[in-house]
Amino acid sequence: MFNAKPQSSKVAKKRRRIMNENENGEHTCTVVPRLTGDLKKTCQHFSLHHISFMRKFYVYILASKKDGVLYTGFTSNLPSRIEAHKQHINKGFTDKYQVTKLVYVEQFDKALEAIRREKQIKHWKREWREQLIESINPEWEDLYEKADYHF
Repeated sequence: MFNAKPQSSKVAKKRRRIMNENENGEHTCTVVPRLTGDLKKTCQHFSLHHISFMRKFYVYILASKKDGVLYTGFTSNLPSRIEAHKQHINKGFTDKYQVTKLVYVEQFDKALEAIRREKQIKHWKREWREQLIESINPEWEDLYEKADYHF
């Protein structure tokens, strides 16, 4: 049985209870201090830092056809996201304008870098985006359909 001394409300607010189950199936309760201030910021940064090493992030451009409608996006799961566009799972811009052809992609190790790049590209003139696409994909082929392109 868990016995704890009554605490002032100030201290109690800075603690949380974690329910655990041991190997015998018995439930235990652990009271741990909540993270506050600089320690909380450090732990959040630590977690985000390690998560970004475990996955890759992508900025991509979709087109309806050459010289057609363009869409710039960001994702951490490119194959799944492209499939969602191709199957029109999410109703919106890409579904309305039939924008399903992956014509450009960049890979990043950090989410913030990818988000910055996506915003940068979105603010470009169309001509600049076309030049970017043609720098790696002059024929505007669907890179997702190419057998030799891996994500």
